Parts: sequence; C-alpha cells; structure tokens
Amino acid sequence: MAMDTEPGPPAPPAKKQIPLPAAVALLVVALAALFWFVLKPMLFAPAPTDAYNAPAPVPGAPVVPAPAPAPDAVPAPAPTPVSPPAGAASQLVPEAGEIVVSGAVKSVTPGTGQFTVEVTGIQLPGKGSIALSPPRGKVVILNSKTVIKSGGAVVAADTIAPGAVISAVGHNRGMGSTLVARRVVL
Repeated sequence: MAMDTEPGPPAPPAKKQIPLPAAVALLVVALAALFWFVLKPMLFAPAPTDAYNAPAPVPGAPVVPAPAPAPDAVPAPAPTPVSPPAGAASQLVPEAGEIVVSGAVKSVTPGTGQFTVEVTGIQLPGKGSIALSPPRGKVVILNSKTVIKSGGAVVAADTIAPGAVISAVGHNRGMGSTLVARRVVL
C-alpha cells in the first residue's frame, strides 16, 4: 500500500466572527450615537429665547418664574412699544395662541396669497407691543377666511403691495415659520 505523500490543497482560513455580546454592544453604541447626534436635535429643539419665539401659555398651567440673571450679566434693554398702522390696534387683538406682526411689506408673490413682511413689532395675547431689533422677515399667507381691511373697509388681497405698512394676526407657529393670517389691516 502506497501512501500519497503529496499535500492536498490548503484548508480555507477559518471565518472570523464577532462574539454575540460584542455585536450587541456595538449595535447599542451605534443606536445611541444615532439618537444623540441625529434624532435628539430634531425631536427636542432648544428652548425659545425670546417672546417672539416662545409658545403661547397654556391656560391653567402653573407659572414658573424665570431664573435670576448671573451677577455679571448685562441687562437687556427694555422693549419699546411699536405703533401699528392707524386703527389696527382696535381691530387686531390676538387671541390665545395667536400673534400680531406689524411692519412693511417687502415682497408679494402674485397669485399665491403670500407676501413677506419685514416685521418691526409683535404683540402677544394680554401683552403690549414689542419692538424687534433687528427686524425679522415673516412670510404671511392669506386664505379664503382672511379678512383684509384698509381704512375700516374690506379690500381685495391685490391691495397689498411692497412698501405697504400692515399688521396681521394669526396662529403663532414660532419664529421662522409662516403666519396664516386671520385678519390683515393696511
């Protein structure tokens, strides 16, 4: 009996596998990083920093006092009242969850019921007018329920033109979002 002395083909290398506990730990770390860096900023936005950005108060909710300023903090100047267009103050009263924005129309998008206002002042429910410095742009949208008045008379949407000084009231969706106007006064 003759033995074959020639070596056969080399054996394939053994597959390397990650132990199950290490794979689970790696998965947990990856999911935590995804939440922390991607989902958390989208789901939990930073707290509002000013009255224009703050959500409307919830009726019946407890009022929590603001924290005391740091001893070396420089106090912010008091907001100065803003005058809305003549007659607008009596016509535009924000209801709970609404805001009044006042300023000059910067641009109008024809046929869309949208225009951009350079907002120089706001008013929240139960508060006086607050001046914004610097002014902020706000897109105002008109819908079929929007009432537009000029000099006490109802007018058409095409009356709104760049340069017109207006006040508009609608649901407060926060800074950077559009304002769907319930009423506009020129």
